[in-house]
Amino acid sequence: MSTIEKIYEAQLAAQKEQLKQDYTVADSDLTHQRQLNQKATDANLTRTAVESQKAAVNNAELHNAYGLSSGARLQARVAQENQLQADMTALRAAQQQSDAEIERQRGILSQEYASAIRQAQAENDLAKAEALYQQAQKQQAALLERQQAAAQLMAQAGDYSRMASLYGLSSSEVAALQAAQAAAAKQAAEDSNPTMSFSEAKYINDEFGDSTGLGNYFAGRVSNDTYLQMMGGQLRTPAVVSLISSVDGNLERMHIPKNSAQAKNYIYNILNNDTRTGNLTDHEFASLIQYYQLA
Repeated sequence: MSTIEKIYEAQLAAQKEQLKQDYTVADSDLTHQRQLNQKATDANLTRTAVESQKAAVNNAELHNAYGLSSGARLQARVAQENQLQADMTALRAAQQQSDAEIERQRGILSQEYASAIRQAQAENDLAKAEALYQQAQKQQAALLERQQAAAQLMAQAGDYSRMASLYGLSSSEVAALQAAQAAAAKQAAEDSNPTMSFSEAKYINDEFGDSTGLGNYFAGRVSNDTYLQMMGGQLRTPAVVSLISSVDGNLERMHIPKNSAQAKNYIYNILNNDTRTGNLTDHEFASLIQYYQLA
């Protein structure tokens, strides 16, 4: 038995006990009233008998005084006895009527008591059922909330199995959610690591002497070249060799150290402005960046 059921069972027991006590008191009052009525009737019967006896004595003395015949005396005595019996019968009839009324009230009281018990039971059952229903609703809502939270956590990790079970998603709908999640993750990664164009990086380098942007720009081209990584960064095609020879020769003639910042700026310009670099493949371009350690 649940806590709620125990509470309502206790309430019902208390109600029944109170109803029983009220019924017992009312029934006792009726019994007491019947006893009082009986005592009053008994007293009236006694008083009536005594008064009739006194009247008989008085009448006998009066008859003797007037010298009435024995026949007249007997007739008077019979009349008096008849009146006494009539009075006594009336008193007993009144008592019987009073008893009947009390018993009628007792019957009504018993019916009302039984009806009150049934009503208390029905009201308690209804209230208990409502309370159990509300409890079940709260438990169901809490369970659903926990399931939703678990499904959300699993979905964030890419597992939509619980989400599909909870909401009845089809395999195509799950696939669409996974695709959307992957796209959002990619966009978030791009937003958190914005790429800088060459012109932006070149401007920062020229104006503020910060070549970080240019380095990152070229590093991106190298890191994305899986073929060059497989070759260990070494790719010496004729076009690459020719361009390296030309750039190194120019740096030597201009007396610019190959590893200096001035050399890097010169090489950046060659890589992005020299028509010869436009004919290089992506692998060759990445190889030049690797050679001059621009990445």
